[in-house]
Amino acid sequence: MRQVLATKLSDRPVMGADGERLGTVHNVTMNTTTGELVDVVVNPEGDLHGFDRTDAGRVRLPASSIQGLDDYLVVNPTRETWKGSEA
Repeated sequence: MRQVLATKLSDRPVMGADGERLGTVHNVTMNTTTGELVDVVVNPEGDLHGFDRTDAGRVRLPASSIQGLDDYLVVNPTRETWKGSEA
C-alpha cells in the first residue's frame, strides 16, 4: 500500500471488499519502534459481532485486512482476518 498520512485516514469511510459499509476510521495504532501500522480503529455501523473492541466499543481492524484505499478504506470483511473474539 502507498504511504498515507494518518490524518488523511481520519473519518474516512470503511467498506468491506464485498461492498458493505462497516463504519468510519476513528484512529490508527502504530508500532513505535518500526513505524508499522498495526490496527485501524473503526467507529462501527450496525452490529459487527465477534471482533476485538476498544473500551469505547470501537472495532480494531488489523492492518493485514486492508486491501485498498481510495474514497473508502477497503478491508477484507472475513472474521478470520480480524483479531476477534466471539460476541
